[in-house]
Amino acid sequence: CEGISRPERADGEDPTVKMLKEACDRYNWYPCPSFGPMNPYQAEGPKTMSFEIVEGLGWASPDWVVVPVGAGGALAGNWKGYREFEQLGLIKSKPSMVAVQSTGCAPVVRAYERNMDPLKIVPWERPDSVATGLMDPLPWDGDAALRAIKDSNGTALAVTNGEILEAQRILAKSEGIFADQRGNGNFNPILARPLMVGAITARCAISLTQRPCDPLAWPQF
Repeated sequence: CEGISRPERADGEDPTVKMLKEACDRYNWYPCPSFGPMNPYQAEGPKTMSFEIVEGLGWASPDWVVVPVGAGGALAGNWKGYREFEQLGLIKSKPSMVAVQSTGCAPVVRAYERNMDPLKIVPWERPDSVATGLMDPLPWDGDAALRAIKDSNGTALAVTNGEILEAQRILAKSEGIFADQRGNGNFNPILARPLMVGAITARCAISLTQRPCDPLAWPQF
């Protein structure tokens, strides 16, 4: 945009959102980013993931749904879909939602562990992770994600760069799935974390994302 300069990142701020607001104000645009506070329709996209999962399971809900969390919109949207299907009588129960973040940027996990007010999530100070797609220091839909976790009797956990990259190798080698770093964090805890042992023996859906691998992660891969 002419006359719109990219702001420098500051702790606890999202420079892209600052630039988006400035551009929308100047050019009278409608803001349509991938988070709820500016785009009330955002949840309508990821909620279709839950529709497809339910249909794939023969019109039944999984017991656990594990979702990578950056801003929190994907998890909140998924939960919305399961709630709507239950209200319509298409499923008899809803799953427990599990949020997975990187240890290098885990504001939602920290808020869950400290039982923070969903509307007072503290921004992550210095995000640093191979899962760059999840580095949302200020999770714009974190309040909705936290409510979804608590309402579903779910949980939240953070995984290290090493765990994410190891999961990427395992998936590529054993399943032929080359998921990006955002989704790989979901896979490893299912295998390695005692916290999730109950989900292993139950019906569990794991959300993976695929795109060209982040080149910044290759030296570590």
